[in-house]
Amino acid sequence: MVHKIVLMAGRRVSVAVMGTAALFLCSHAMGQTIVWSHERKLSVSPSGKSDEPEAEKVVWSPDHKLYAVDAPGQQVGNGQERERLVIFTEQGKEIAVAHVWLVEPDGTYRAGIRGCESWGWVDATRLFCEGTINPQYGVYLVFDARSGRELRELIGTGFVWSPDRSRVADVGDARDLGAVSDNSNSIEVEGKPAFPSEKDTDLHWFRSGLVWSPDSHYIAVVDLRQKQGALYLVVVGLTGSTFERKLDWQEKGGDWPPDLDFSVRWAGNQIVVAHGGRTQTVMMAP
Repeated sequence: MVHKIVLMAGRRVSVAVMGTAALFLCSHAMGQTIVWSHERKLSVSPSGKSDEPEAEKVVWSPDHKLYAVDAPGQQVGNGQERERLVIFTEQGKEIAVAHVWLVEPDGTYRAGIRGCESWGWVDATRLFCEGTINPQYGVYLVFDARSGRELRELIGTGFVWSPDRSRVADVGDARDLGAVSDNSNSIEVEGKPAFPSEKDTDLHWFRSGLVWSPDSHYIAVVDLRQKQGALYLVVVGLTGSTFERKLDWQEKGGDWPPDLDFSVRWAGNQIVVAHGGRTQTVMMAP
């Protein structure tokens, strides 16, 4: 029995079949029907009913020339995957596999990622897989779509790409800088620390996500200084510059991790910070 399914990018569908499951992937670019078929085994629940297998998530590249499918990890030689992303051309030809390794074939152990909790396309040439090691630490992997080669592995949280897709920033652990031993946030760009400085002994609890400027040159965040009991807007430039402006709100330290209950928005040469129904606009130097 064959079911014809139209899969939209980013959506999951389920289909129960006996024997072979056929996924018909519709190419909007070429107006062609692409067939990808693989064997699936059906399990039987205690109630005696067959469990419906879930079709893999299919996501098209931004230029619609490639698509990727997530699949369970396999043993590859002496290596073991947690998960894999399989990349196809729009004609349905498999061209690459991006391996999310637990153990590489040469025996190298990798970060214990729990799986691709989110994944997709960075741009038309790169894929990402984002997962966690534990509730406090995330893993971010980037792959070349044509070869499946892993381009980078980053450890942190709150990963966000610059608008031009040239760099990725994340929230790191300031304890790695060596000046503090208690919980404290840092900004990392391409895995390298950008803020605070290595000699900064204050505790930084970020109260917003990281927000890139439209020109991809700056990153803004709302920073609660625990020792001062004060909130600052911090703007870090890729050239190493740092701009700070004390905000009007008064906040006391709470539980770790802090709530991300402030928002930041770029508006020309101004930055608008919002929280609790109030806003404050900070003027940047021209």
